[in-house]
Amino acid sequence: MYKSPFLWRTLKAMRQKKGVIFMTKTVRKGKIILSTFLFLFAILFSTEGVSGKEADIQLKETEFEDIQLLQWQKSDELYEMNIQLPIFTTDALNAQMKKYMEEQITAFLEAIDGHVTSKRPGNLYITVDILKSGIGLYSLVFSEQIYTGGANWNDTNTVLLADVEKDQFMQQANLFQDVVKAREIIRPLVVEELKKDENLDGYLLEDQIEKWLRDPDYQFQNMYIDCANKRLGFIFDKYEVAAGVVGMPQVYLPLDEKLFSLFKDTWQERMQQCQK
Repeated sequence: MYKSPFLWRTLKAMRQKKGVIFMTKTVRKGKIILSTFLFLFAILFSTEGVSGKEADIQLKETEFEDIQLLQWQKSDELYEMNIQLPIFTTDALNAQMKKYMEEQITAFLEAIDGHVTSKRPGNLYITVDILKSGIGLYSLVFSEQIYTGGANWNDTNTVLLADVEKDQFMQQANLFQDVVKAREIIRPLVVEELKKDENLDGYLLEDQIEKWLRDPDYQFQNMYIDCANKRLGFIFDKYEVAAGVVGMPQVYLPLDEKLFSLFKDTWQERMQQCQK
């Protein structure tokens, strides 16, 4: 097997960094995934300037052959950060993941400056659910729990749709034949499910729901595709449509023939296994 000199210099450099742990099966079918090591190399050295203890890094397998999971932890007297990040076998997707991580860290460190103490340190805790959404298509549902001082934590989400075949992220709205029609059909169904959820009874914010329902620029950015359960999922930020006590509400719509027909033909072909 050909051993790229740059790859092995990169690997050696990473192994010399404390806290880097390679979990089992980081080698697939006898071939080292070059993009994985280059991505780790970039993460290690782009976060070196962040003060605090050396970062702990673990690389784990997922149930998907073309995705691994990076677990990155770093702590200091004034903060703790724990981040999960998918790693793909393609460069453009990994570049976007690195950008997402750097933006989250930068925003967090700026927000805690002067607002936290060693007794009440800041916290950035990001987890991700990876869902199969079609052939070469994955939904990444990030949950971001952030404490930057004060009385409350802030819970937000980021939903990304990764097209591994084309090495790019897709905007959810672009999957539909007619996004205006999709809004008219799907949003009332989502609101109906919110109102049927007993856990949300008495906590829904009607004005906020109405605002979301009427937003002319809504791009389905909180929608993900769950092929395993043949449904569409919708996740909302804390306080977006309900009182903070319920956290981030989620509702689901069965991906039946009516909803499935709203997607473009090319996406219907790739999402065939997702249809109810």
